Amino acid sequence: MNDYIDASLWSNISSTYHVNNMYCELMTVGVAFSHSFYQIPVKRGWLYKADLDSHILSFMESAEIDRISAKWFGRCNCSTTSLFDARTDTVAKRTLSQIFITIALISIMSILIHFWSRRNYFISIMTRISRKDSIINLPTTSTQFVLIDLSTHLNELASAMLETMCSLAKDSIFNFENDSDFDFDKLPKKITILFVSSKFAATMKSKPDQVERVFILEEDKSRVDNQERFATGKDLIFLLADEIYRCYNKEAKAYSESGDLIKANLKKEEVSRIHSELKKTHQRFFRRDITINTSTSTLTRLIWLKSKLKDDVETKRLINLFDEIVSPFSVFANLSDFCEYLHEHETFAHIFLIIDTDYDDLVVADFHKRSNIKIICRYGQSSSKNETTIDNYPELCLHLTHDLITHYNKLGTAYTLIKKSA
Repeated sequence: MNDYIDASLWSNISSTYHVNNMYCELMTVGVAFSHSFYQIPVKRGWLYKADLDSHILSFMESAEIDRISAKWFGRCNCSTTSLFDARTDTVAKRTLSQIFITIALISIMSILIHFWSRRNYFISIMTRISRKDSIINLPTTSTQFVLIDLSTHLNELASAMLETMCSLAKDSIFNFENDSDFDFDKLPKKITILFVSSKFAATMKSKPDQVERVFILEEDKSRVDNQERFATGKDLIFLLADEIYRCYNKEAKAYSESGDLIKANLKKEEVSRIHSELKKTHQRFFRRDITINTSTSTLTRLIWLKSKLKDDVETKRLINLFDEIVSPFSVFANLSDFCEYLHEHETFAHIFLIIDTDYDDLVVADFHKRSNIKIICRYGQSSSKNETTIDNYPELCLHLTHDLITHYNKLGTAYTLIKKSA
């Protein structure tokens, strides 16, 4: 062979003999693709032909040919391990492992592609779970309302409203009848809103870190601003109701954004229940001696809906001018907050509304449809001036004064008729 021949075709017996006995470095591959017959050529008419056939057949029947074949061609002087079988087994194992690796890679890539395509969904789930875990540790109400030295300054209506709120939000409202009973260190460490007398406010050297806001019942009427200092205990109780409404709705919104809709709905239901009971309490006092409906309620409020909230000199002047007549005076810089507040709290009050001219006419038209909004003044510079648009402060004061006098005159007449018919 001498490395000159790469492959050859041999008869099966010959190739098996040479591979097993002479050329041990070779191996046979493939399958048999032809069958050969061995014959002995003799001269035509040879007399011993029949005898030869008979002896050959006798050899075959006696298995002598198989014995001779096994003796001479069945020998194997080379190693009995088949190089081809070993290589074939190695190749088979390598191929099988490659197939499994390929399948594993395809599976991993498919999973990664699936997760990548759904990454926003999984991120939202993990965020929701983490937020839920963090919100579980929060108290039911994260804000507490503390009243100090106010009980003796409340009229019968204000006391009844406070009692109603304490019964519905007893875990959030703390009422201390005098300042000697109060100790900041004994309060839960939560956001605190204080409602105090001016006497107690004078003893506060500094506002504790947990106190967010302080509202004061002011004895000195010259210091009343209806923002932090108020003239009557009733004003503070109405403000307490407003703060409870604001804080509870803020918490409901936080729960909703975190995905905890159950707690959000419970908090909204609590707000609605407090509002409903306060409304019943308020109406009960107006109906105690005479029959009165909401159209003859004396509760009158002045509200300014501004396009943006700022330290406006005109707003402060207007508050000082009308604080003795209309209390409290409220200012809103957000339309949605005002509409929500209006829907929840002002269903039984007469509202005088000042609205900046920046707001659309459709917004004003919607307010005109509300029965409890009596007068709407549009204030500011506007290209579309009409009879309700006022562009200067003196005219605004004159307009409001005239309308308030007319309003209270009508209320007096209505009550007179009710008393006469009673």
